[in-house]
Amino acid sequence: IYVHRYATDGDGTQARPWTGWDTSLNRLLSRSNQHIVFAPGYFTQASDLTVSQNRIHITGAGRHATFITYTGTGVAWTFQFVTATTIVEGSWSGIALLATDTVSTKIGLRLVDLSNYFFHDFCVGCSSSWRGNSSIALQTRGRELVSISMALLHADIPISIEPNPNFAPISIDHFHFHDMYLLCGSSTAGSAVQILSNVYLTDVTFDGYQAWVSCGNGLTWIDTQTTGISVNLSLNNIRWEQTTNASGYFIDIRHNHALQGFKLSNSFSGA
Repeated sequence: IYVHRYATDGDGTQARPWTGWDTSLNRLLSRSNQHIVFAPGYFTQASDLTVSQNRIHITGAGRHATFITYTGTGVAWTFQFVTATTIVEGSWSGIALLATDTVSTKIGLRLVDLSNYFFHDFCVGCSSSWRGNSSIALQTRGRELVSISMALLHADIPISIEPNPNFAPISIDHFHFHDMYLLCGSSTAGSAVQILSNVYLTDVTFDGYQAWVSCGNGLTWIDTQTTGISVNLSLNNIRWEQTTNASGYFIDIRHNHALQGFKLSNSFSGA
């Protein structure tokens, strides 16, 4: 499916981006086993989109070639099965997602109960566009076997890790964050990575290059609710820098129950 063919106006140039395509695409995203292609060029997205079936692969021409400008104030892209169960075996890559509103709270990518999913070579909030009242670039809400790589996330909160609404014991399991450039909208507030209370974390890795820039904190996890053990959080090759928050922390973990198997290696806090 070539998305630009569903546009009702525009020619894909920056002056005349493709518009009107999102209305048709939302219907197509509820059908499984599809490859959806965004051509090089510029797109305007006016409505929220939801991937609600298995094995949907969404591909752009690269985050420096395919640009989608979101004009809403909600959740631009949601990946969530049509019923309260796991959505599997999809991907999203090669796209730059920008915003026009810099005041309202909004979310770029919301991942709900995913398994065997792949996100690669993408940007949310390029040129500091994803800002406004604690806006989030990437929000995860479960589940397992997810790879996120070569991402530039520029938002008030680049990554927010949250409980799984469908199955609380698996909030984030075997997630791999590789080659990440995380920038905050403000250097005095927000964390590059925030983990909310009541998250059950198992086998999560940050590695490759990890640049966490202009954020009030590096990683923050203030948990007051869990009653079970979280295991194996590995943080590698991180540099937290250029914050003006004198009271900020590189790593701030206060766990309600227990976190076992924590590793921090080859990292530098030059705040």
